Amino acid sequence: MAEMDVELEQGLKQVADLIQRKVIEPSKRREAEETELSEEMKLQHAWSCNIERVIFTEAQLKKKVKEMAIQISKDFEGKQLLAVGILTGAVCFMTDLLKNMLIPYQIDFMSLSSYGKGTTSSGSVNVKQDLSFDPAGKHVLIIEDLIDTGNTLKWLKSYLMTKNCASVKLCTLLDKKARRTETDVAVDYVGFTCPDEFVVGYGMDFAENYRCLPFVGCLKPEAYQ
Repeated sequence: MAEMDVELEQGLKQVADLIQRKVIEPSKRREAEETELSEEMKLQHAWSCNIERVIFTEAQLKKKVKEMAIQISKDFEGKQLLAVGILTGAVCFMTDLLKNMLIPYQIDFMSLSSYGKGTTSSGSVNVKQDLSFDPAGKHVLIIEDLIDTGNTLKWLKSYLMTKNCASVKLCTLLDKKARRTETDVAVDYVGFTCPDEFVVGYGMDFAENYRCLPFVGCLKPEAYQ
């Protein structure tokens, strides 16, 4: 009789443990996950409440950037590559691009201004930060977030060629061809053709906001008018 009581007690304990593992613990995990998801959605809403629509998703960006990195790696294989990122908009794109590169490279940055706090390029180029070392003899890859009029990139390419670079190539995530005024600017690597709208996210901003968005989207008119 005592042995049966022990066996019954052990059986009941096993059932209780099973209920704990199969029912109670998963329920608690789901509650925690739902709470975490809810907080994430609130945070994303705070980031993106002024976005009219998403133009390029995070998944699309990831796929395209990897494709570009592979092609650039093939083209610059065996060459001394200097990747020059244009601050600040190109940082996210440049970081992901270089992480997917299959060849050695050096990194430098320049900071140029043609927008200020507006939504259209002013047309004049202001050098806020120049290269930190001499690019002479190197194959330079200018990495930009977006090209519109082409004025800034035309000026920059000419400027870098005066420094005796072996070559200067242009790479941009987005090409806003509808705004092009410098039609003779050759863009060597393009991620996407961009619609003629003011876009933000993935490093790009309006008045220093929205850079943190993981996608590229266009702003609602009331956000900048």
